[in-house]
Amino acid sequence: RHDAKQEQISRLELENINFVDAGQQSSMVKLERLKIDDVNFEPQNPALTIRQLTLAKPQAQITLDDKKQLSELEPLQKTIARLTPKPKPSTEKKAPANPLDISIKQILLMEKGEIAFEDHSVAPIYKTRIALDQIDISDLSSRQDGQFTIALQQGDYTKISLSGNGLLLDPAQQLELKAKIKQLDLPPVTPYTSHYMGYGMKSGVIDSNIKVKLEKRKIDALVKLKIDSIEVVETDKKTAEQVTSASGMSLDLAISSLKNKNNVIDLKLPIKGNIDEPDFDLSLIINQAMGKAMKATTLAYLKTSLQPFGSLITLYSLAKAAADHITLPPVLFEVNSTEYQPDQTALLEKVIKVLNERPALKIKACGISSLADEKAIRQQLIEQEAARLEKAQAEKKTEVKTPVDKNTIRIDEELVQQKMMELADNRAARVKADFIKLGKLKSKRILNCLSSSNLDKKSVASVELTI
Repeated sequence: RHDAKQEQISRLELENINFVDAGQQSSMVKLERLKIDDVNFEPQNPALTIRQLTLAKPQAQITLDDKKQLSELEPLQKTIARLTPKPKPSTEKKAPANPLDISIKQILLMEKGEIAFEDHSVAPIYKTRIALDQIDISDLSSRQDGQFTIALQQGDYTKISLSGNGLLLDPAQQLELKAKIKQLDLPPVTPYTSHYMGYGMKSGVIDSNIKVKLEKRKIDALVKLKIDSIEVVETDKKTAEQVTSASGMSLDLAISSLKNKNNVIDLKLPIKGNIDEPDFDLSLIINQAMGKAMKATTLAYLKTSLQPFGSLITLYSLAKAAADHITLPPVLFEVNSTEYQPDQTALLEKVIKVLNERPALKIKACGISSLADEKAIRQQLIEQEAARLEKAQAEKKTEVKTPVDKNTIRIDEELVQQKMMELADNRAARVKADFIKLGKLKSKRILNCLSSSNLDKKSVASVELTI
């Protein structure tokens, strides 16, 4: 139907549609059938409305180049540029043309399709094929909110579902999205994990729930990850160091800390930012968010598990400031003794509970002898030497006895240091023995380190525990 004000088509059916990149002689989009119902075009407004688009067996090739641009759009952009007349220079000011108002009431997928995807912005190039199981879009419009439901499948068992609402033709201004990913194998996505985190995936399966809100080009997202049986290997040292710097711990340590007894990690990853900011680098944001999430989750778990000692974890971890371990509250000892101070057995029991819940964790026990220990050892040696001298005098058959002046007794410094090291070693050995006995832990999970002396005024007789 045609009149001066509008053009109308009640139904248009096309079969075997093939959009081809003439330069590359390759298909970009294929459709076995496209049905369009109730098309109405008003050139004066201008406005285009369509009641329904029905797709059958769509096939698409999507390629991201090394600059993360869609390669398939390049020939289309060149064609548009050739066909668009260049505006003539004019001194007259013209009112801007009204944009085309588009409204499609519904888009439906009637027969399943497939997307072939390649990403050349990561190395090695990522390639995959994704089945289109469901597309249901309503109120696709340049003026009002629409809704969408999309179901995808990768391989035999990885399923992806997307749903949401918002300005679908301008999602950066207004969009709310929920996504679910079930049983995604991690090794094939190593190009992305290597690019964003500096680690490749040796093994692992992930389930994820994602919520994204875009409003006026600002993103507020929360990614929930459930990762099963993950094993990693460092592939990019610089990027891995960025994740380590953001979290204060290496990814290896975080994985060992976060895995539960079933070898599963639960993690929440918040992402925020303005997509128009010059420093909005998605890889950097993911690095920071991943690092902060790992640190927060790890410390929250340890603090909760080790209460009332858990509040000390941050203090000791910050004091050490090392990315390859987390320092737990130390096991405290009586001065110049291998006997625990009161309540230390409770700390051991809580650490044992953590080790049983996290089978991938190992713990290092480092014996420390303190300034108070040194004073006590020195005094003990003086007392022993004084007793020896007094006994020697008593055995002499003389009537005049000279009292022993303890202030004049000199102690062998090497003997003092030897006693200090033996004390520290014995403390570490006791802690390891109690972990093995009380927790029924394998000895290889309790690592001893070189014992040391700390003669600072604030030093404490202890065994330091690090994971």
